[in-house]
Amino acid sequence: MSSPAIVTIAGEPSGTLRGKAQVAAYWAKALQAAPSLHFDLVNVLAGVNSVTLYYRGHRGLSAEVFHFGLRGKVSRAFAHYALPSGQTESGPLSPPSAAAPDRSRQRWDPRLYASNARFVSDLGASLLDVLAPRAGERILDVGCGDGALTAKLGAGGSRVVAVDASPEMVAGARLRGLDARVMDGQALIFDQEFDAVFSNAALHWMQSLPRVIAGIWRALKPGGRFVGEMGGAGNIATIVAALEAALGRRGVDAAALNPWCFPSAEAFRALLEAQGFSVRFVTPFPRPTRLPGDVGGWLETFAQPFTSILLPAERERFISEVVEALRPAFCDAEGNWTADYVRLRFAAIKPEASAENQPRRHSS
Repeated sequence: MSSPAIVTIAGEPSGTLRGKAQVAAYWAKALQAAPSLHFDLVNVLAGVNSVTLYYRGHRGLSAEVFHFGLRGKVSRAFAHYALPSGQTESGPLSPPSAAAPDRSRQRWDPRLYASNARFVSDLGASLLDVLAPRAGERILDVGCGDGALTAKLGAGGSRVVAVDASPEMVAGARLRGLDARVMDGQALIFDQEFDAVFSNAALHWMQSLPRVIAGIWRALKPGGRFVGEMGGAGNIATIVAALEAALGRRGVDAAALNPWCFPSAEAFRALLEAQGFSVRFVTPFPRPTRLPGDVGGWLETFAQPFTSILLPAERERFISEVVEALRPAFCDAEGNWTADYVRLRFAAIKPEASAENQPRRHSS
């Protein structure tokens, strides 16, 4: 039997087990870790001395191919799982990458976020002074989360539209009375509607920054400003290294799971200027960030793209392992935990005389 899950559950680097005893031990361990494990059958395909079962399980859409021997019993079995978004093949020495969920597997819980990550909006509050919203302005907040900072954005009389890709976070923002809409920041649909665009701690979750910046450019009126903050190069580098090491010990290539994009100041400035923005500043700075508890709460809130590849019962052990790995670097003598944040704060303006705003000339 061959399966990418064998590497994680049985600890067999080849991903292949042989004989009834090995397979029985594997399934006993899997069911012990996840007693409620179940599969929903989607379809069955018949072949020559083989059958393929398509089903949905804890790893999403999956397929298992069974080959029958001379006596009509299963002699070989191969499990297949959906590739991460954008990946087209997986080498024979890295089967867990094929089992990995795509980067959209982050699920947001407003209550968990408020408990473990309220510091994100609190630390972003000073960004409002850079934006300097004015009464009557129409402002777009890209990646609003639960709307805690968005509510402050509109307190001075500006009219704010907030968007986020998470329906759960948008529901939380609406509870604050905000005009919040479910929308991916990489697929904005606005056309010269806003005097300003604001974003705090959201852009690094969006893999295609050129698409984000192009959408923000379209959303802004001529002369509109784009002000924001995001993770910059080196952000949470120690956390990422600990996650990758812990998954590596389980035979998993964690690089394929990383959902974040932390650009350098130079790279981000180049993206803004390539779109046509006049850049006021792009400033990187370290921000060692005190966590409300140990780093376990942070991992539960933000690191789901890494933990979702594991069986539910294994996730708690995995998080504990990463917490202990980070303790020497993050936890002081009084038990306070501080994460290695690096931020990138920026401000740019869409010029009044950009090419798209010029009247078309007609030849006579």
